[in-house]
Amino acid sequence: MARNKKSLSKLADLTHLITVGFLTRVCPRSLVAKTLMALGKQSQRIRLFPAQAVVYFVILMSLWREPPQEEILRVVSESLSSMIGEYKNHKLPTKGAITKAREKLGYEALESLASQILAPLAPLNAPLSFYQGMRILTLEASEAILPDSKENAAYFGVAKEGAHIGALETPMPLCRVATLVESGTLAVTAARLSTLESSSCALAQDLILNQSNLEGTLILTDRLFSPELLSMAREKEAGLFVKLPENPPLKVTNTLEDGTKIAVLTDQHGNPACPEASLRILEFCDPLTLAMDYFGTTLMDPRRYPVYELLRLFKERLSSDTLFAEIKNRLGGMRTIVRSKVPSLVKQEIWGIIILHFAIRMLVSQVSSDSVRQKSEPQRLFA
Repeated sequence: MARNKKSLSKLADLTHLITVGFLTRVCPRSLVAKTLMALGKQSQRIRLFPAQAVVYFVILMSLWREPPQEEILRVVSESLSSMIGEYKNHKLPTKGAITKAREKLGYEALESLASQILAPLAPLNAPLSFYQGMRILTLEASEAILPDSKENAAYFGVAKEGAHIGALETPMPLCRVATLVESGTLAVTAARLSTLESSSCALAQDLILNQSNLEGTLILTDRLFSPELLSMAREKEAGLFVKLPENPPLKVTNTLEDGTKIAVLTDQHGNPACPEASLRILEFCDPLTLAMDYFGTTLMDPRRYPVYELLRLFKERLSSDTLFAEIKNRLGGMRTIVRSKVPSLVKQEIWGIIILHFAIRMLVSQVSSDSVRQKSEPQRLFA
């Protein structure tokens, strides 16, 4: 029996209309035009579906993942026409025309836009986003489950049998994504995509390596620590607080007044694993499981950075959903977060999702700030 196509109401609801209208404030048309021009992707003549319209459509497409693309375009076409004049007096493109336009655009424009747009949102010394004058960023890595196609499986790789990726019953193609997320606002400030050939730790290192604005930040991560990450954090003049693997290779050199230890991270031969390999080590025994957890930090002063503050900070800031867990929970709860069966369009969609998520987080942050200024208690806001 043929499946009925999912349809949307002719008019989007208020939340969707606010997001459509707000999008050009986050991603201005002038910036889109400049980016397309730099990449040679701008439309050379007036088309039924010009490149600028395709960019905004891909970003907005993340709001709905079940209906077909042409149905989504029908709903958002009026909003797109207000942003891009070329839509006036034209009929809507067909499904094939939409796919062809997306293929012509590629993913590079969305990736470039994200690199120019993503940034911290919290004002200086905001309580949930700063600690001791340092902006708090969490370093995450997760896997986006992709549609099962030969192209996606060949390019991205497939989860190994027995791997715990959500609720996978059968191996599916996966795209690995590393992000830096600002504490408090939950805004993504930087992101990186890769295939499964690159490990989560390697992708996280690549993300940190390519950041130029980490001075004075505090990076938290619970499973992405490596000697290379420690070296990069020191080089970038960023603080680091990490959960170490079980029985980490350490050589204790000193015990501080609060009982924490200064130790050198060593390799398998007992030599320093990297230059400036010293860490302050915090040990914590879980009262329920009696398991011993080890934490390492570059914040060496026990009086300025007490153990209880650091542990509470770590627990509170890393308790929030990862980027894609939040997207799945807030934007529809689907098993996969993208619909594309071709790698270039998968990456295009994921960058669109990241931009949309940032736009929503900016809106939430601004509404919350307005509520604080008006001394009213804001309702709980979801993306």
